[in-house]
Amino acid sequence: MDSIERAPVAPDDACNLLVISDLHLTLCMDDEDRATDREIAAFLDHYAAQRAHGRGWRLVLAGDVFEFVYPDMEAFLKRRPGPDAPEPSPRGFLEHWPMRAQAWRLRMTMREFPEAFLAIGRFVAAGHRVVIVKGNHDVELQWARLQQGFFDELQALLEQAGAPQERAALEASIEFHTWFWYEPGRFYVEHGNQYDEFNAMPNFLDPALVTDPDRAFSPMGSRLTHYLTNAFPDYKPRPDSGAFMRYLERTGQKWSRKYIGRSLTVLHHSLAGSGLFSEEGWQAGSGRQDEGLAEIHRRFGLDLATLERLQALQTAPVTAKRSWVVNRFGLDRGAVVFFGLLMIALGLIFGLFPLNEPALITLGCLGPVALVVGVLLRLKFKRGRRRHKWFALLVVVGACVTAGVAAPSSTLWGTVLVSYASFVTIYAFLVLPLTEMSDLGRHLVVSANRVGKLLDVPLVIFGHHHQPLERELQQGRIYMNSGAWANSGIQRDHAHVVVVRDEDGRDHASLRRGPDFYGGET
Repeated sequence: MDSIERAPVAPDDACNLLVISDLHLTLCMDDEDRATDREIAAFLDHYAAQRAHGRGWRLVLAGDVFEFVYPDMEAFLKRRPGPDAPEPSPRGFLEHWPMRAQAWRLRMTMREFPEAFLAIGRFVAAGHRVVIVKGNHDVELQWARLQQGFFDELQALLEQAGAPQERAALEASIEFHTWFWYEPGRFYVEHGNQYDEFNAMPNFLDPALVTDPDRAFSPMGSRLTHYLTNAFPDYKPRPDSGAFMRYLERTGQKWSRKYIGRSLTVLHHSLAGSGLFSEEGWQAGSGRQDEGLAEIHRRFGLDLATLERLQALQTAPVTAKRSWVVNRFGLDRGAVVFFGLLMIALGLIFGLFPLNEPALITLGCLGPVALVVGVLLRLKFKRGRRRHKWFALLVVVGACVTAGVAAPSSTLWGTVLVSYASFVTIYAFLVLPLTEMSDLGRHLVVSANRVGKLLDVPLVIFGHHHQPLERELQQGRIYMNSGAWANSGIQRDHAHVVVVRDEDGRDHASLRRGPDFYGGET
C-alpha cells in the first residue's frame, strides 16, 4: 500500500511547533521505561490543553522514535508470543529482520507504551497534528507497511480505551516523512544522522538492500550497536558514553572470558558483514530514490535542483569512502589482511625487548585470528586475483604462530587477555566514529548552517546527538538540537524545542528543559 496522499503545505499553515526526538521506544526493561510511558503522556496532555496565541500545535517526532536495533527480536518473541509473531531466527542477535517482522515489532512496542500512544490519540483529537520523521534507528518507517501498522495499532489502542477515532481522521492528523519537515521562511527539522559518517545512509529515501529489498540498509554505527548491545542481553543502552564500561565493571565482566568471547563475536560479524553494507548495499537501492524526491517536491514545493543540493550537503557513509585509509584498514574486506599483518608486526617488535613474553602475548591471540581470517578470505574470493597472495601469506604466518604457541602454558590465558586488549585498542583507533571523537555536535552545527543558508530558513533543528544544544549561526540564524527526550539514567530533563507564532506573525523559538512543564514528578 502506498503512502497516504497529502496536500502541499499551505503558506498560511502556521501551527505552533513542538519538537522532540530520540525516544528510542522498545521493550519496557525497567521502572525508568515505565516512567517514560507516563511522562510522555503527561507531556502531550499538557501541550494539548494549550493553544498559544490561539494556534494549535504541530508535534514533530524528529527521528529514532522507535528502537529497531536493540534489544534482539528474541526478547520480543518471549514477551509477546502469538500466532502473528515472526519465526525465531537461528542466527540470534546477528539477524537483520525483514519488513514483516519489523512491522510486528512496531506494533508490540506500541503495546509496551500504551499511555504514550493513547496521549497521541488525545493530542490529535484536540485538533493538533503530528509528524513522524524517521531516523537511523527506525529507518524502516520508510515503508508503508509499517506506517499502516502504526495506524492499525493506534486505532486498536484507542478502541480498547473507549476513545475510538475514525481511521480517516487519524491519517489526516498524523503523517510520516521520510527525510525532513520544512515550512518555508520558518524552520527545517531533520533527524541529523545523515551528517554523521558512521550513521549516514547512502539511500536515505530508499533504504532497502540491493540483495534483499525486504530488509533495510544498516549503517556501520547501527550495525555495531546492534551486535554489541544484543551480545550483552543484560545491558540496557543509555544515551551516555560511559554507561557500557560502568555496566561491565558493575557486573564483573571487564576482561572476563564472557566479555572477550562476546566482543570478538561483535568484531568478527561487524567486519564480516561489511561487504553487504559497504559495496552492494551503498551502490543503489531498489530504484525508488527519484520517487521519494518527487514526493518531497510535491509536498513542500522545493524544486528538484534544490533537493539535490540539499542531499549533496550530507556526508558519505564511512563504508562508501573507498579511498579513506582508515576505512581500508578496518572495513574493506580484502584489506583486513593488512590489518592482521600489522598486528603481527607489532608483536614481533615487542619481541625485540629482553622479556619476550609480550611477543608471546600478542602472537598468542593474533596467530589464530590471522589463520582463520586468511582461510575465510581465501575461500570467499574467486581464484586468479593477485591479492590472494596476501591471503596465503596470512594463512602461513598465522599457522606458524599458532603452532608456536599451541604448547600448554600457564600464562596462555593471560596471553589472550593482554593480546585481546591490544587488538581492541588498535581496532578502536582505526574504526570508531571519528566524528564523535572530534565532537559530533560541532559537525551538526556546521551542517545546520549550510542547510539554513541553502533553504533560507531562520531556524534549523536536528536530533540524533542526544545532547540539547542551541547555537547562533551565520546571518542571525539559529540551530537547536532537541536532544534525547527520554534520556533515562542521566538527567531526565525532557528537552524539547518550542516555536510559538504571535499575533503579528513572528516566531519565537526556545529550547526548553525540565520536568515541571507537565505538573508531575519524574
